[in-house]
Amino acid sequence: MPGFRFMQPSEPESPEAVHRRAVAAWYLNDRHRLLWNVPLFICTALLLLALALAGEARSVSKARAENLTELDALKPASIADERNAATLYREAFNARDAASSTAYYRAFGNATPAWGSDVGLDQPAYVNYVEKHAASREKLMAGAELESADWNLNYRGGYAALFTHINQMREMARVMAAAARLEASKGRHPEAARLLGAIYRFGRHLETDPILYSCLASISVTSVADRTLEAILFFHPPERQEYLDGYRSALRTDRGSQAACRRSLRGEIPLMKRTLIMFARGYDDSPEVMGFEVSCLTPIWFGSELHAFDAGAALLQSACDENRCVEGEEMSKVLAQATRGTQVFSQQFLLSSCAVLEAFHRSEADGQKLVLALSVLGFRLRTGAYPKRLEDLVPQDLPEIPKEPWHGRTWVMSKESYGWVEKRPDSNALREIGKCHLRIYSFGSNGRDDGGRCHWIDPDETDHVVVSDDAAIRLPLMEAPAP
Repeated sequence: MPGFRFMQPSEPESPEAVHRRAVAAWYLNDRHRLLWNVPLFICTALLLLALALAGEARSVSKARAENLTELDALKPASIADERNAATLYREAFNARDAASSTAYYRAFGNATPAWGSDVGLDQPAYVNYVEKHAASREKLMAGAELESADWNLNYRGGYAALFTHINQMREMARVMAAAARLEASKGRHPEAARLLGAIYRFGRHLETDPILYSCLASISVTSVADRTLEAILFFHPPERQEYLDGYRSALRTDRGSQAACRRSLRGEIPLMKRTLIMFARGYDDSPEVMGFEVSCLTPIWFGSELHAFDAGAALLQSACDENRCVEGEEMSKVLAQATRGTQVFSQQFLLSSCAVLEAFHRSEADGQKLVLALSVLGFRLRTGAYPKRLEDLVPQDLPEIPKEPWHGRTWVMSKESYGWVEKRPDSNALREIGKCHLRIYSFGSNGRDDGGRCHWIDPDETDHVVVSDDAAIRLPLMEAPAP
């Protein structure tokens, strides 16, 4: 077959152009070369792909073996049923009265009287809710007396493991909180302190599993007791020192935010990797995981996803070790690491974990402010007046004033005489519930003095809702200050 002819250029061509034309002519002049090179190129590409898949498969297998060893080391020791608090907690949840719970939440919705109000404690829905759960409370109290709990989580299931006990425990904490608030309103503070102490032990038992989800659930359950005690001290302040001592003994103060955050992150990372490996290889090498078919091509993205996850997790652990929240430029670095992967797992974990340290700091601050509030009330019972400044509590009421966990600053106490208004749970009307009060607060994560507004609605002159990140608690004054 005659070859292709090319027109001669009007100007001399460069050696590179002459070479490219010669190569093209060599391929096109001989179809046999073209027929041989196309299959050769395809076979070479397939061979390289097979080698890449084999390398990734070995990488997944190695990561899987290392990950299973880490997970087995995390799993707490098994406990016999008679010594397992989790067994009694499940029995308590199964014994709950669903009808009274439904009526309770229909009557109050999110405006739970056990927390931010003294309205509704005598309503039938509230009283019936407390009375119908007497059997559940007995089992909960018995479980709280036990030393430890084993929730029997399947660590090898990754995020496919069942965490139903977490929602159950939060519901049971609300049951105990409602009863504690009712007991305190009737002046039975020792029983209220006993109920709150049980809720704090719920939180400790949830931390048995050293993973992020369980630790955050512990914070959530602990906050139920914190909000309830905060409401008791404002609406029904104890008038005897032994009552204050009972609440102080019940209060959970071992909330080291930095150590707790570090522990939860180190436990969460192997669990997240397990979920990632399951999508790359399947559960115990099965072809399906969580209902999805595991493709032989799945390991292709495993390496990039794992590298993105490891790099972002290292940034989070570094921030936790240095006791600082991930924000600003460092948040951008975490986002950059997350987007290098497929954004299926790395983004889900890294972005949701950036606010983890803030949650632990908030819980530690809640414990500190309650210790300060109990000490201030004890000072008043002993001297007949509130302290003029928090330093007056040292050394008789407190060995030292705690430092807030965000920036290590001291807490602030102010006396206010303009009152406090709130929304009634049954309407949008505002009602005044205090002529004057003390406010103990810290500046929060932003380091700015927002006046201690938090956890409730503080309408200003324009009726706008003001939201602040200060950690604060309010205590009622028995009489208004002189003008």
